[in-house]
Amino acid sequence: MKTTELIERVKQLDLETEYFNHEILISDKEGSTICSIARNQRFQLDIDYYAVKGELLSIVLQYSSTPVDERVDKDGY
Repeated sequence: MKTTELIERVKQLDLETEYFNHEILISDKEGSTICSIARNQRFQLDIDYYAVKGELLSIVLQYSSTPVDERVDKDGY
């Protein structure tokens, strides 16, 4: 999964994403971080198991399992 696809799918769930150092942070409507995903390593994520459910869990697991060099698209994300 490309990073731009991750961002778009998270937006569709009415959640926010932002970059912080080498992580992508996903926040809920109140601005609380509910998930962080390492941008430069596979399978490295931190999840608030009480907040991340269903489709979001599937999305972040799919993204975190994507090889790092396959996440970047033509825009460099």
